Formats: sequence, C-alpha cells, structure tokens
Amino acid sequence: MEVQQHLRKEWVWIYGSIYLEGNPDQSQLFNEGMAGETSLLTKTLIEDCRDTFQNLDSLVDIGGGNGTTIKAIYEAFPHIKCTLYDLPHVIANSTDHPNIVKIPGDMFKSVPSTQAILLKLILHGWTDEQCVNILIRCKEAINQETGKVIIVDVALEEESEHELTKTRLILDIDMMVNTGGRERTADDWENLLKRAGFRSHKIRQIRAIQSVIEAFP
Repeated sequence: MEVQQHLRKEWVWIYGSIYLEGNPDQSQLFNEGMAGETSLLTKTLIEDCRDTFQNLDSLVDIGGGNGTTIKAIYEAFPHIKCTLYDLPHVIANSTDHPNIVKIPGDMFKSVPSTQAILLKLILHGWTDEQCVNILIRCKEAINQETGKVIIVDVALEEESEHELTKTRLILDIDMMVNTGGRERTADDWENLLKRAGFRSHKIRQIRAIQSVIEAFP
C-alpha cells in the first residue's frame, strides 16, 4: 500500500505538472482556485500570528502559487523582504508585485537563502520521506541563529472532542487516497522535524482547520 501511494503521488506530481505546464489556461485556473481556497486561511494566519512575522526581515513562500499569501503578508508587514518560490510554469503565471521577488525552482532540489520559510498546505501532500527531504532543504536555507520554518498544516488530535476534529480526520483520508500524503498528529510532526535536524518546535492552534508549526534550526 505504501509503495502504491508513493507511486500515485509521483504520478500526480510529474504528469500533473507536465499537463499544467503545457496548458497555461488550465494552470491559471488551478492556481486561481488554490488562491481562492487559501485567502481566508491567510487572513486568519496574519491576524492570529502577528508575532510570528513581525520580527522577520526576509521570508520565502515555498509553493506559494500565484502569490496570494505572500502578497497579503507583505501588505501586513511591509518591512519583510518577501519572495515567492514555485515551479517555473507557476511563477510564469503568477501576479507581479514591485516589492515581491519571484524565483522559479524545485523545492526538492534547492531553496533560496532567507531568514524564514513558509510552507502553507504543502507537506500534507507528501510522504514522510519526501517531507524530511523538503525540510532538510529548508533548514539548510534559513538563518541558523534567528531563522525558522513556518508550517501551516493540520495537527491531528484524534481523541479530541474539538468541533473540527472530524473534518481534520476526513482531510486525512482525502490526502491519503488522492495524493499519498496525510495529515499528521503532534507526535508525527515532532518525528519529522527531528529527522530533518530541527532542534525545537512549537505548535499553535489558530481559528482554522490548520495549525501553525514553527520549527527552529
């Protein structure tokens, strides 16, 4: 089963990227759809976690799509040097902003140097091994004294009676079936981050299905 999930995820990543790269209209629709889904989450992230961002001098949004999130962060914190990093065809179709740098690339191969990195709704789409690979690249790219990786993803609480618990578990099933990834518990996040070499982390609940995990090198 694990091998099948891995192969399915690789198929979606490779052929999905090739299809979208060769079909710019569909690529734009996909990215606009992702932007619409993430707008409310971004608003909540900024409102609930101002202290997470206010002391940063540079931030790279990995897999940031058309730039909706990084643009909102820049508008809320204009002192931050903001960078959008995604696959070349995504960057080519992203919105230009005079104060946001756009860099095409592959997060499995390299990540731009910065003080902090944002991974919003990224890691739940990948296997543990792939997540560790991404996190190692991120750890290598951030400032080792003042840097951090800001992960916005679900932190499951399976025994919790919280009103969003069932929704989070449904998302877990959806990710496993459709991408080969999964939603993760607090223990799962701790394990991933330790494997990637992070010395500490903290998890913050926000007014959303997702939580904010700050990881420190």
